[in-house]
Amino acid sequence: MIKWFLSVVLILLSALAVANEIELVPATDDHPETLAAIQQFASSSDWLVKTHVREGEGPSALISVELDIPSPFHGGRFLSNSVLPEMPHGSIYRFKYLDIDRHFDLDVPFHYVEIDWNTEGLPRGPNGAFINPHFDFHFYTRPRDYVQGDMQCVTVGKTCDGRETGHPQMRRFLNLPPSSYFPANYFPDAGSSIAQMGLHNLDGDFQYSIEHVNHNPVIIYGSFDGQIVFLEASVTLFAFQDAMLAAERNEELRWEVPQPTHYAYAWWPNTMSLKYDSDREVFSFALTDFQARQVTPIK
Repeated sequence: MIKWFLSVVLILLSALAVANEIELVPATDDHPETLAAIQQFASSSDWLVKTHVREGEGPSALISVELDIPSPFHGGRFLSNSVLPEMPHGSIYRFKYLDIDRHFDLDVPFHYVEIDWNTEGLPRGPNGAFINPHFDFHFYTRPRDYVQGDMQCVTVGKTCDGRETGHPQMRRFLNLPPSSYFPANYFPDAGSSIAQMGLHNLDGDFQYSIEHVNHNPVIIYGSFDGQIVFLEASVTLFAFQDAMLAAERNEELRWEVPQPTHYAYAWWPNTMSLKYDSDREVFSFALTDFQARQVTPIK
């Protein structure tokens, strides 16, 4: 009886910890069934982030940062098999935060990864192409206490309210690094400043159509207070379906990461990849093909 009671207590505490970790944006857009599905998905033991480094003779080299994701499908690979809510209602569920191993004798640029489920629902972004639910994988270059402590604003809906936040703090969100620290033709997405996240900068060369966005990640450079603070990929379930089909050919999906002229960090990825392990029913999303770069500090 005592062991059973302790087991129940531990399960309840674990569920409470997961619930407390989930942040809903906007906070008033509450959907209990959706939250329950997110909590169950977030509690999976398959979540894992791994840093791959080549060590041995010669200097160490960063190879990849890989995120294991439990399958968002159950009983098939159609959208109707999704364990995550597909009904659009415009909410962002910020539900998983995983620290990235940085103990190696080199400058791993990322401190942690945040995983969000963005339910979308209304046409948004260039050409209204951001309409389908998707994951947002944010790889932050700043510690979590900085992101959650310094990068605050007053929000109305999803984004910062400039008037309520006040000029000095909003100026930090809108203070961009020099353009050479972004890939060519990247531009700030007006009105995309989000608390504890930053300003989103989009690729002007990307094809913003619903079909293209559905099958290719939108690769975003995040900024705050004159610094690059995250690298993000927005990935729909259509791309996860594509990865399952690729796995049947023993292949993985790969996309080039647009590169800046100047680098604020000593290592930066050239590629993003997505693959599926059918035996484990786990997907792996990776920043890979890291290359050592000459750092030019942002003044």
